[in-house]
Amino acid sequence: MVITDTKDFFKYIRSLRYIGSGVLGSVYYDYDMDKVIKVFHAFKKELHSSYVPVIDKDVFEKLKTLKNGTYIFADDLIMYEERIAGYITDYVPGRLLYKMNPLNINFDNFINAVAMALVDIEKVSYSGVRSFDAGYNTIYDNKKISIIDHDDCCFPDSSKEDIYSQNFHQFNNFIKLFLIDNYFDEYVSSDKVLLEMYNNNYCDLLSFLKAFRFSLSQYVGKNITTLNEGYKALNTKSHQPKLVRQINSFL
Repeated sequence: MVITDTKDFFKYIRSLRYIGSGVLGSVYYDYDMDKVIKVFHAFKKELHSSYVPVIDKDVFEKLKTLKNGTYIFADDLIMYEERIAGYITDYVPGRLLYKMNPLNINFDNFINAVAMALVDIEKVSYSGVRSFDAGYNTIYDNKKISIIDHDDCCFPDSSKEDIYSQNFHQFNNFIKLFLIDNYFDEYVSSDKVLLEMYNNNYCDLLSFLKAFRFSLSQYVGKNITTLNEGYKALNTKSHQPKLVRQINSFL
């Protein structure tokens, strides 16, 4: 997309549904295109002066070629006088995972979604892409995980194995925190095997999820579908959480 008239562009932006703002820009939804539009704060604040673009054009062109079902990379840049004002991505349904209550999530669906995401994390990592802040940019629609907002993706000189290790670590750590933190800490700490798997940031994530579910199901006496079934059976105490959540109400 090329901006030819800034007044018309911002009039267009005001006609869209506002989704939210982050450190680098504001995000809108275009119903007609079924696309997400991100406009950088730097462009709006320094419209009439030069600034260092947030996203690298070369990185953007490389990311466009990576086909996968989890990472939602930009498919077009928004340009103004050869400057990058923002970008456009596909819209994906769902909610940010950290805003969801883990107790209500269907565990079968979640494990399947994690498995599909792990395949793409490996694929993208071995294509040389290092991603950041995946946890708070993870969207879930009860069937599929999507990772959005890749302003700071890069292609470092590190080995592909190191890149994969870093990308996997941040996803692995976030998923475990999302499910366990402030809900099942005491339970996991009481089980030597689960605790060892939980504290190992490079442990096979699917193995941990399945072991945790199996253990909790045995404790409850039935095969659990949601974590709420296990949580109600536990006598646990809340603590200062490590994961910052934004949930309207807790069960």
